[in-house]
Amino acid sequence: MNARFAKPLDMEFLRDRLRTREAIFTVEEHSTMGGFGSSVLEAAAGLHERGEEVRARIVVFGVPDRWIEHATSREEQLKLTGLDADSIAARVEEALRAHRGEAAAVR
Repeated sequence: MNARFAKPLDMEFLRDRLRTREAIFTVEEHSTMGGFGSSVLEAAAGLHERGEEVRARIVVFGVPDRWIEHATSREEQLKLTGLDADSIAARVEEALRAHRGEAAAVR
């Protein structure tokens, strides 16, 4: 789903994914609080409250709600916030293992 325009959420698309996928990952270069990932979490909670199936675990990637030091490059800034490719890949792998009840990999 391309969330270039986060509002309104495509609820039909999201509902289908929440029922049929084991995980949904949202990635944004924005604050996790009040961002796209938060909207997906709120939508999932609303569906759950109405008794609809929500199978997928939702993992939100974004800028944490804390002071972020400035870096000398965009790449360094992404690494500091956990939004670089290696950090995202590691968290995706960890989340899928946890969802499946598998032991965490030794790093």
